[in-house]
Amino acid sequence: MAEDKIYSQMKQEFTEFYHNKVKDRLPAYIKMRREEGPMQIAFWGVWYSFLLLFVFLLCQGFADTYIYKILPQLKIFGIIVKIFLCIDIVALIVSVLALIILDATTSNKTNTRGKTRYIKSGLEMELKRDLMPKFVRIFFDDGFWGKQSNYTKLDESSSTDKYKYMREQYNEYIRDRNNLENNRIKNLRDLKILNPYPWARYDDVITGTFKDVKIKISEVDTIILKIHEIGIILFFTIWLVGISGGLIALLFLLFILPGILIACLIFSYKIMQYSLFRGVVVEFDMNKNFKGHTIFHENSSLAKKIPLDKNKYQKVNLESVTFENKYNVYSTDQIEARYILTPSLIERIENLKFAFKAKYVRGSFLNNKLTLAIHTGKDMFAMGNDFKDSDVHTFEELYDDMISVLQIVDELKLNEHTGL
Repeated sequence: MAEDKIYSQMKQEFTEFYHNKVKDRLPAYIKMRREEGPMQIAFWGVWYSFLLLFVFLLCQGFADTYIYKILPQLKIFGIIVKIFLCIDIVALIVSVLALIILDATTSNKTNTRGKTRYIKSGLEMELKRDLMPKFVRIFFDDGFWGKQSNYTKLDESSSTDKYKYMREQYNEYIRDRNNLENNRIKNLRDLKILNPYPWARYDDVITGTFKDVKIKISEVDTIILKIHEIGIILFFTIWLVGISGGLIALLFLLFILPGILIACLIFSYKIMQYSLFRGVVVEFDMNKNFKGHTIFHENSSLAKKIPLDKNKYQKVNLESVTFENKYNVYSTDQIEARYILTPSLIERIENLKFAFKAKYVRGSFLNNKLTLAIHTGKDMFAMGNDFKDSDVHTFEELYDDMISVLQIVDELKLNEHTGL
């Protein structure tokens, strides 16, 4: 069968890709990951211990100047702060010494391409920049892969070989960035398949055409802030308060800071409860015409928090009782919704959750496109891991995830020309 031949060719190309492009590079990558892991721990130890040192000194100064004069009985807390301050100073010294020693003694001072030194996240990025475009071409002849990079614009007057190379890398990044913006899935909020979120973080973006169906795959993360970003914001907030004067600092400590902390706790709980999504959003161009907007969500308290205009979206009752027990369907066109969600299509949608080992799958039929939000809770296209070595199973899992995306076209018969 032609279909089996297509998948068998992909499997063969993947096997060749791993043995010819990946296998020989992994030992150097693994060695560097193991060396850079302790360095990264030491680096963040320096950063956070310095931040805490700054906080302790600032708080102790404010307390000595203002709080203990008003409430002398609180001086006992000053002793506790000083104990933690001493512990933090020791941690800072140890982290700095560890960073210096590790940097001097580790044998591998370059990344997997022989360029400048990277910590773990940079190592994986370097690996992906080289391998991911080749990997994507296994599945799509017109495949594109893009991801945010950390290159900085360079001085165009520099003429050394080092800066020429870096300038080429920067120009390549600009091209990738433009392609990234053009290939991202637009208007995620309008699709009504994600809970409310302040902003969405995009990671890997993959596009291509399979069986005449254009596909966009975007890794999306709607977590509002990460730990290191909170640390940076806290540091600069305290620094600004510190240079603004004692009275403002006192008011900040007594009134503003507690309010901010309480608001963050409440708001963070809301975000974690209602807006957390980590997975892939996959968009398929369909050979079908949709006049309305039909969506389906899993039947959960989380999905019910997605705001829907009840005058516009009406609940759709389907023939499948099993599906209705697991999902809620809403549409602006009841007749079209029943025509789209046939019993066979419903059964295939059910299978997707198990294929991706997903916590839930949501879908939107709008503007001749099917968009699926697949919440896997993990980085689907990772080539490296902080806690274990990359091996053939790492890349086989990548391959299986991509095949699962392509099989959606077959499972849902998206390449069939059917008028609605």
